[in-house]
Amino acid sequence: MVFEPIDNYALEPNPKQATLYAYRSICREVYVKENSLRLLSKQLSTFKAENRTKEYISDLKKGTENGLIPLLNKKEKFDSVLRNEEFQKVRYVVLECENHPNTSFSGLLYPEFDFQGRVLQNISEIGTNFSLITFCSAPTKAGWAVIFSWHESDDYICSRFIDSIKEVLRSGKNLGDAIFRLIIATCENVAYSPEWWDSLCKDKKDELSKYIRLNADPWIPINSDYLISGLSNIVSWNFTNVYSSY
Repeated sequence: MVFEPIDNYALEPNPKQATLYAYRSICREVYVKENSLRLLSKQLSTFKAENRTKEYISDLKKGTENGLIPLLNKKEKFDSVLRNEEFQKVRYVVLECENHPNTSFSGLLYPEFDFQGRVLQNISEIGTNFSLITFCSAPTKAGWAVIFSWHESDDYICSRFIDSIKEVLRSGKNLGDAIFRLIIATCENVAYSPEWWDSLCKDKKDELSKYIRLNADPWIPINSDYLISGLSNIVSWNFTNVYSSY
């Protein structure tokens, strides 16, 4: 019942739909992190002595806890928006694409760097209430779209992140490549069309597989330039319309 306006209707877009797409991404991530926390806690309880494996799992547990706390704070804000129907508190930008979709995705990001490699926020500072942006694919009457959504309290960081997408356009670079790069590098909740995957040559499959693992290791710092280049000419996404709430 909660998600009926986005499950059974094409994206218009409107503030309520933007809220629901963001909320579903956040709820999914809360579920994943809470489940990971339970599993890590269970693993730690099986160790009878200190060793490197226990230390490694303990560090993973601390990292998961640190990631869950700000996420729960974001969920509370969206809970309030939905409960009070204050949809105007959610910002969104929609990029509509005329091409046939070959992926489906739903993710979120604490944007640390923008599309030009500039620092937006330092997410290594434990206890900080980081700014969060969500991004999802959505069906439209004309095709499909990418919808970016965030709470108004995160305007400062998220609007700068969106502005950096505009810079990609102004510089003449391929916007479809840039958005695809963001999805593959930061989103784990992605489904690929089997027909599209089979149509790719081996080199493109290898590049894509490598990029999927790019930021997977929790011990390797993320490079500031990971959104600047890579994965060129793998998708042909032509964004024809832009809708914005701000």
